[in-house]
Parts: sequence; C-alpha cells; structure tokens
Amino acid sequence: MNNLIEKIGLVYHNTDIFPSIFLLLFFRMMGIYVHEYQTNLSVNVKRCKDIYFAIICLISEKCTPDELTEYVAHFQTQSLSQKIIFMVPNRFHDKFFNHSLLAESANQYTIWYNDPDNRKEKINLLYHLITVLCPVDKFTSSVANTIIQWEEIKENLKVLAEIYVRHDLQNLSLKGKFFYSNKYLFKDLQKQYIQLITDIFHSVPDWTDDENLFYSRLAFINMGYEFNALCQKNDEPYIYSSRHLLILCNDLIDRYGNSVNLLMLKGQIYEDLLKQHSKAYECYIAANQKAKGFNVYTLYKLGMYKEKNLYFWSDAIEDYQNALELYPGYYRVLYRLGICEEKLEHTHRAISAYKRIYTILKDKIADRCLRPMEIEYLFKISLKLASLYEYNVGDVTRSYHYYRNAEKTYSLIKQSHFLEALMGQDTADELNSIIEEHLNIDYVLEKIYWYNRNQNAVKKLLQN
Repeated sequence: MNNLIEKIGLVYHNTDIFPSIFLLLFFRMMGIYVHEYQTNLSVNVKRCKDIYFAIICLISEKCTPDELTEYVAHFQTQSLSQKIIFMVPNRFHDKFFNHSLLAESANQYTIWYNDPDNRKEKINLLYHLITVLCPVDKFTSSVANTIIQWEEIKENLKVLAEIYVRHDLQNLSLKGKFFYSNKYLFKDLQKQYIQLITDIFHSVPDWTDDENLFYSRLAFINMGYEFNALCQKNDEPYIYSSRHLLILCNDLIDRYGNSVNLLMLKGQIYEDLLKQHSKAYECYIAANQKAKGFNVYTLYKLGMYKEKNLYFWSDAIEDYQNALELYPGYYRVLYRLGICEEKLEHTHRAISAYKRIYTILKDKIADRCLRPMEIEYLFKISLKLASLYEYNVGDVTRSYHYYRNAEKTYSLIKQSHFLEALMGQDTADELNSIIEEHLNIDYVLEKIYWYNRNQNAVKKLLQN
C-alpha cells in the first residue's frame, strides 16, 4: 500500500487553530493517519522517524522572519524523500523577506492561501492541496491486484472534499468527539451524520464494481464506525451494521492488501463495536508489525490492550514509552503511562508522567486555545496529582495546590477561544456549558473548602 496516501505529517505552531484542525479532520474522514507535530518554534522538529506520503508545514504568523528562515531551512537540509508542502497565509506575504526559500523544487511545494470564510473558498483550498499531493502526471501503479490511476484518486479526493465542506464535518466531528453524552445534542448530530455518510456511500456508484474509489469506500467504513461509536456513547442503537462494516473492511484488504490504516480500523470495529477484544488485539499486532514499530497509534492501542485486558502494567509501559519516543507530545499516552505507574505503586514516576502533560500544554494554556479534550485531561491530571500527594506522599500543601489547579483548569473552559474560532460564539457557549456539567467541580471545591477550614483551625490553635 506504499503507493497510496496512508500517513501525513502535519507540522504547525501549537497555538494555531486554523487550518490545522480543518486539514486534520479532512484526512481523518478518509481514514488517512495524521501525525501532528506541534511546535512553539523554539526548537526544530527533529523526530521524523515515521515514513510519510507527505509532510505539510503550516507557516504561522507568530514566526519572526529569523525563526521562519530557520524553520523552512530545517526541512530543506534533512534531505527528506517525502513531499514537503509549505502552506502560507497570503497576508504573510510581505513579512516573509526571503521568498527564494519557498521556491518550488522536485519535492518542495508552496501553497499561498486566504483564510476561507465560505464553502467555495474552503473547497478551493482542499482542491489546491489535493492537486499538489497527487503526482502531476497520470502515473499508474499496482497495489495488490488493483491498478491505481492517480487521476482517479485525485478526482475521488475532490469529491470527498466537497462532501466534507458541504456537511461541515469539521464542526460536526468536534461536537461528536469532544463532547459528552447529551440527548438533545445527539439528536441534532444524528441527522447530520446520516446525511453525510449517505453522500459518501453514493459517491461509489456501484459497490460491487471493480472501480477503485478507494478513499470513498474507506471514508464510508470509517465514518460508519465513528457514528456507531457515537451512538454507543449516547446509549443509542447502532445505525450501521458493524458486521457489514467489517465485511467492507475485509473487502478493501482483499482488493488492496493489508495496510496499517485498514488493520487499525478493523481492530477498532472489533474492539469498540463488536467487543471482541482478542481479535482487535490480533489486528493491532499485525498493524504494528506492518508499521515496523514506527506508528504511534498502533503502539498506543497495544499498550491499552495490555493495560486494560491483560493487566500487564510493565508491558503496557514499554509500549507507551516507545510511542513517546516517536511523539513526545502525545499527552494521552502520558496519561495512560501515569496510570500504569500508579498500578505498580511507582508514585513518583506517575507524578512525573502527569506533570509532563502540563509542560506539553503550557503554551496553549497561556494563549487560551486549549481543545476541549485537552481541558478534560488537564482537569483529570490535576485530580490525579492532588490525590497522589495527599494519600501517597502525605504532602497536603501540594495536594491543595493541584486542587486549585483543577479549579483554574475549569475556568479555562470559558476562557479558551478554540471553539469560538471554529464555530462561533453561540455554539461555543452551548458546548462549553456541556463540558462544565461533565467535570466534577463540586468535588474540587469541597476539597478546597475543607483544606481552608482546617488551615484556619490550625491557625487558631497556634494563636491560643
């Protein structure tokens, strides 16, 4: 499957919101794995162990000219075999003093763009990116027993770009993934998801035909899985047959051969929808072997299985550490690593893992651009640290500090401009209220209250 687009590297400033989320969710709709490199530009991106079809570098307006020169030059001096695509806002044009650095070459391309504020401009942005991603000529290659024609792939991707923008999947996905069980919200999402998935289904005129349309087929399975998982979260019946999704996944494997993406999707259907965990584990092992151990998500899923099903804490830690070698900023892996260290009663190692998440997210905290899931994880690790210091270390003062941190994290829900930038103020306010209901701030306030009360009682005793 090396001739198809399986994995994209996406590099961007860690406090930028657009177009990183827009592109990330477009590729994920089609089952294309995206490895995010978030940087504050103080250090270059030095870890490129993964093999990507292309690396997309989003140029931030936060760059100074000197930082930008160093940032661009870094990729040029690595002699990378993949395509490097620099995406630069048009209003940044005059600020960038050395345009020759962005001159196109054999594997370097530049896309200048305006921040799109309507559907047509968003589609045109994706069209431009798709044209650059796909080979220029009508290159034909063979994958398994199927002939791949890049002109067909390009047109297929353009059709999916139109569907993605028409149904506003960016915001639909954010509502579905980053929020919690809410019947009112779910009923609204349900209708939109079904319309989206129906359009993807009809982008393949005949599912029994040998016509390629690989990404439409994969997008249908992927979005069917995602929506079924959303139904499960809301205690609603599945809309799409999970068994049929699995059959379609196996059909793609027969046509195109095994790939990391297909094996992972198959594993997720087994694990999340069919609850057949051992079969899911077999898929994750096969995917990790296919990736030769250089895929963050396969390592994460292997670690999760060993942690939650086998209770092999040490083995899970090894997988998580290998994942962090590839992507040090993967805070979800750090959280699981901390939990495993707790299970092994390695208190200080658990504390160290949880504290690293603060370091990873500190720029986003300062810039008030945290994603909802990041706020949830910060809240959870504050409670974890408070509990560890209180009950394991016996340091009540530090415990109090982290309960206060949890309180501050709760206040970040309304302060973050992430949702407002993508969805507008009204929708952001509605969804922020749902996040607030989900986080147990009452418990935090109660712990702070008792600490302050006890402190006051101690002071009175000392005075007497």
